[in-house]
Amino acid sequence: MNGPIILFMAPMAGVTNRVFRHLVREQGADYVCTEMVSVQGIIHRNNKTLSLLDLEKGEKAGVQLFGREPDDFVRAAEIIAEKTLPLFFDINMGCPVPKIVKGGMGAALLREPDRAAEIVRLLVGEVNVPVSVKIRLGWDRDEMTGKEVALRCQEAGASWITVHGRTRDQFYSGKADWEGIAFISGKSEVPIVANGDVFSAEDALKIKEITGCRRIMVARGALGNPWIFHQIKKEDRGEGIFFPGAGEILKTTDRHLEGLINLRGNEKKAITEMRKHLGWYIKGFPRAREARDRLMRVEKKEEVRRLLKDYLTMVEREM
Repeated sequence: MNGPIILFMAPMAGVTNRVFRHLVREQGADYVCTEMVSVQGIIHRNNKTLSLLDLEKGEKAGVQLFGREPDDFVRAAEIIAEKTLPLFFDINMGCPVPKIVKGGMGAALLREPDRAAEIVRLLVGEVNVPVSVKIRLGWDRDEMTGKEVALRCQEAGASWITVHGRTRDQFYSGKADWEGIAFISGKSEVPIVANGDVFSAEDALKIKEITGCRRIMVARGALGNPWIFHQIKKEDRGEGIFFPGAGEILKTTDRHLEGLINLRGNEKKAITEMRKHLGWYIKGFPRAREARDRLMRVEKKEEVRRLLKDYLTMVEREM
């Protein structure tokens, strides 16, 4: 547990494109990753799937893969290598979504330690970058297989393992079990990344203390708050926490939207995608629901900026 905190941004569907990754890297995220990408989609060169592999040249980011057949991961990695070499490959063994687990993928692999280990073994043998794994504590309270899967993946060559402190049947409900992460960390010889319910700098220091992990992954806590990484590192150093004002929020949302317009090549599509982020950026502020309702209807970037500037100026004046 000695040494400074090392921060990971969780792969999140519809969120962690290269624009968002760039924003959180600026704020102190040490490791970022693509959205979860289907190995089958890559193998069949599905355009929508391949668009998720949006690594910029020289970008230090990982690629998270999901699938079931070990050989598919190797074939997908070979195809990715035709375009770029990620900083690392992460294997998703924790996604709880029904359509994923019904196919024997994501969290379903927690019920198949042999298959999980074989996926890691084959991919480690194929690539020249680290391979990591993201798991949960288990399938449910009767099948707490997280420790076994973690140790099997460790033996197969995983460089680190991220543990979300929930079981599959919990999805994202209830409270993350940080003690459960601590138990797996105590048995592991490779670094464990603690994940679950880190919504503030205070949470990060608590999860570090309880789990003994100085590697921490932030997920929902970064939505609308890319500054959380900066806040955690300042708190870890014993410095004062920075809270963004109206000007900083407006500057960041401007850059976020412009980045999406450049990425999507279409202002309307970018604004549609940005709407959820706008709701997250103002969450918890006075009269946020009313402002969010207005922002959900705008169709021009100038309109977005004007409404957001007026709202944030009002909030800052009243607070």
